[in-house]
Amino acid sequence: MPPKSKPKTRTTSSDEQDDYISLSIVKQSMAQQESAFKSMVESLMKATTLRVDNLVKEVAELKYSLEYSQKDIASQSRNRIPEKRNETWEESEVMLKAALTENLGLAQEPLIERAHHVGKPTQIHGSARKTPRHIVCRLYDWKEKQSIFKQARIIKPSRCRRSYNGKAKGTDA
Repeated sequence: MPPKSKPKTRTTSSDEQDDYISLSIVKQSMAQQESAFKSMVESLMKATTLRVDNLVKEVAELKYSLEYSQKDIASQSRNRIPEKRNETWEESEVMLKAALTENLGLAQEPLIERAHHVGKPTQIHGSARKTPRHIVCRLYDWKEKQSIFKQARIIKPSRCRRSYNGKAKGTDA
């Protein structure tokens, strides 16, 4: 015969009473967690709003800078020395002297040994060029060349570039 089981009585021990928490304590704990969560979300929103505001400001500055650069490029392209059809070296030299004297504010015209356009006067398929060809020149005096470059850097520092052997100074290409 199996052993008789003891009758079950409901007794509550102190451990079981600790397991049960009153509803008011649960509400209080939930309120604290909700408050902490709200403050965390608010701080994240403030930080995100600040970053977005800074990005909007930076984009506006870049947009203004780009517009200024585009205007600068457009004005630079309009200030090129015009090219005539079948232009001679002498005509190129006269136009270059006039442009250097006028644009750089030189006291006297530079002494140019020779000046001429570089490249073909037309593009592929015989269409006319949209921009005039570059003019290269050789000056008689090295010191005069240095003074022209110095004056050009003073007037237009961002657009003044000298080239050596086909490479622009300050570039690796």
